[in-house]
Amino acid sequence: MGPDGDFALLTRTGANVVHTSDGDLAAGSEFCYKVRAAQTSGSRTTYSAFSNTACALPLPPAAPSNASAVAVSQSRIDLSWQDNSSAETRFRILRSAAGGDMCIGRSTEGPRGSWSA
Repeated sequence: MGPDGDFALLTRTGANVVHTSDGDLAAGSEFCYKVRAAQTSGSRTTYSAFSNTACALPLPPAAPSNASAVAVSQSRIDLSWQDNSSAETRFRILRSAAGGDMCIGRSTEGPRGSWSA
């Protein structure tokens, strides 16, 4: 999308309204908006010029918390966490050997609060 993308009518408001909301947006996608006034007289409608273009990204999902790692055998560690969002599509779990660089160990699909290494 972006400021140079095609614009489509989102909604109409009454006179003197200076706020509206746009919901059910895809996370991580930028959405841009323009506003203009309209005046209808009889069967004829005239329009003002457009406002400036205003763009924003929806907020990311809330971060998980209370991560816990428990060794359950010599070759397995179970990791669990608290899911603090209802909007995520997956979690990315990173792993590091003691003192080493972090690397992605696994991505989960959908809401999930645990993973075994």
